[in-house]
Amino acid sequence: SGRGGSMRPSFCAERSVRLAREVRRGFERLIASDRCVVLLAGTSTIAGHLVAYLADPSPTRQPAAYAVLRSLYVEAEHRRSGIGSRFVEQFLD
Repeated sequence: SGRGGSMRPSFCAERSVRLAREVRRGFERLIASDRCVVLLAGTSTIAGHLVAYLADPSPTRQPAAYAVLRSLYVEAEHRRSGIGSRFVEQFLD
């Protein structure tokens, strides 16, 4: 009957396209923000990303702004190539 938790291929493809658009819009907003740092690796496709943001000083910490690493991801086929290490080096710099 096709109901046992499986989805139609066309539905999956449409959902995948919608998700890709939403992810792209999200990255575009992050890149446009002066409070975010977005690093991308890759040439024709994105091999990985790092997303960080500047946080406001906290009353419980020293009165200084600081950066928070929000997301770090490298596609499986590009792992162990040094991309993640270079992202972290750039973030800390």
